[in-house]
Amino acid sequence: MKLRKILVWVLIIGLFITAANDCNNLEKQLEEANKIIEENNYEKVKIENQKDIERLTKENEKLKKDKETLQDNYKELQDNNEQLEQDKKDLQKKIDELEIKLEESNVKIQDTKKENHNESIPPEIANVKNEEIISAYNNLPENVKELFRDLDCTLYEVDTITSDTFIIPYGTVAFFSYEGATGECKIQFDMDAIEDFEHVVYHEFGHLLDCGYNLQYESDDYEFIQIYHDEKNDYVTDYNYMYATGTSVEYCADAFAEYMKDPEQLKENTPKTYEYIHNSINNIR
Repeated sequence: MKLRKILVWVLIIGLFITAANDCNNLEKQLEEANKIIEENNYEKVKIENQKDIERLTKENEKLKKDKETLQDNYKELQDNNEQLEQDKKDLQKKIDELEIKLEESNVKIQDTKKENHNESIPPEIANVKNEEIISAYNNLPENVKELFRDLDCTLYEVDTITSDTFIIPYGTVAFFSYEGATGECKIQFDMDAIEDFEHVVYHEFGHLLDCGYNLQYESDDYEFIQIYHDEKNDYVTDYNYMYATGTSVEYCADAFAEYMKDPEQLKENTPKTYEYIHNSINNIR
């Protein structure tokens, strides 16, 4: 009986010893397994880190190349900019030189124009600068200008109208005269007083036409005085009507101005006056 108990206890003890050994073995196996897992994890992390290092290294190399490329481009741009600045300076210098040449050329052109203009200006209007006076003179009938030249008449721009032969009425803005003492034939224009240069020029040449080569007013004769009385009330002018119709002499001169400006209106309103002026132009004597 005792032996049996002993054997049972021996068996139980053996089982405990075996279980303990198995536990120790299991713990060792577990430790070894954990160690293996840790080693595997380490290797895995190591591999992943190595891949990241390789990837980052490639990216870094690319960034270096990009940087070098950008530096090269920047240097090229700097070089181009310096070249552009130099080209800009060179172009500006050429522009300045061309502007100087252009200015010199313009001066030469103006001088040449003045020379040509002076050469082309008839001596009888050489003293005149006003373009309206010159334009009105150029528009005159050729035989009226021929009469003006044949009498050695001259146009003058003046501040004050003067005469050695005639008394100048107050308010006179232009004056046709033949100076008996000097034999000078001239038409003077008060430049500060005239508003309608065209009309005034034609009006004064109307006096010249009236006088003709004899330098005597034909409008003082009976034929024209009759026309004057018949048609002065029908006369139309955009100038000074009272002055234009004040005397037969002024009426004749102003009628020539209207003939030059609006012959159809003159013909319609005052046909006899129109015919007289028309005939006087065609038959200067």
